Amino acid sequence: AQYYGEVEIGTPPQKFAVVYDTGSSNLWVPKINCQNCGYWFIHGGKSKFDSSKSSTYQADGSDFHITYGSGDVEGFFSFDTVTLAQDLQITGQKFAEVQDAGGLGIGYMMGQFDGILGLGFETLSLGGATTVFKNAIDQGVVNQPVFAFDLGDEGDGELTFGGYDDSKFKGDISWIPLSAATYWQIDIENISLGSFSSGATSGIVDSGTSLITGPSSAILQLATSSGAMPNIMGEYTIDCGKVDSI
Repeated sequence: AQYYGEVEIGTPPQKFAVVYDTGSSNLWVPKINCQNCGYWFIHGGKSKFDSSKSSTYQADGSDFHITYGSGDVEGFFSFDTVTLAQDLQITGQKFAEVQDAGGLGIGYMMGQFDGILGLGFETLSLGGATTVFKNAIDQGVVNQPVFAFDLGDEGDGELTFGGYDDSKFKGDISWIPLSAATYWQIDIENISLGSFSSGATSGIVDSGTSLITGPSSAILQLATSSGAMPNIMGEYTIDCGKVDSI
């Protein structure tokens, strides 16, 4: 499962599907002639950035190499106008044009996204790049320094920039302080299931993954307590029909 949305880069805008990822801080998309960047017969291929077609493009050229939990990508930095939600325009945004995405493997090949737009903090940002959302705040593009996810249940979700949509929830929002402004890291008092109890720990709220991850020993105990079954990828799954009885 993956949540992705549209972003536009350049003038006139070139459209890309990106994962809006709170677990990283850089924006990248594949460039034309990118290696290992999808095939036309898989979801119609990846959209690729062509700097020659943008009147607001500025070259940078410094190296970009980032490693995720699923692998790495390589390319170089550039500057251009980035547009969110079709009308939130950020000028002079530093982003990366990826030349090789082979490190991401089959997950990227089969995925329906072209690139990643990081929503983490600048302390994680490579190349000294100001993040897209920080630039949106600094340039007065958004009303409030807030973004909010509504994750669809087997359907489309919604990402709001500059506030939140109070029609998407009932009751009051519980605001939780960050324990570190790198990832969106929070303190967790305890995680318990059956005989397993983690005790005080920390975790990150990561919109870039659909998995619950953690130390292998803790995950094994959680899986055992819940009746989850392992697969060949080293992940555990549980029958959705059993959720109410856990």
